[in-house]
Amino acid sequence: MWHEDEGVKKAARNVVTLIADHRGGDLDIFQVVKHICRNPTLFYYELFSRVEDELRILPADGLELWMIVTRLMKENIVNLAEDRLEMWLSIPMVPCFVPACN
Repeated sequence: MWHEDEGVKKAARNVVTLIADHRGGDLDIFQVVKHICRNPTLFYYELFSRVEDELRILPADGLELWMIVTRLMKENIVNLAEDRLEMWLSIPMVPCFVPACN
């Protein structure tokens, strides 16, 4: 999903989006991702840091990636992120620049 080649990256994200549409939240999918992100530290390096990097370079693509992963995992994201869930949920938050927000 974060391949250097734009065509490969787009195709991979399209496939994962389809999986999220039809099987998002499925326990089998969670088990596959959990194997890669066995603990909160691996979750941070394998998912969080990559999404943040993408957000810095191309914010729209980074947000799309965050949404894909979140939809793919659904409620299982709680088990995957554990104590880093708040950090994961803060990714799409946009700071308020309107004076009335402060």
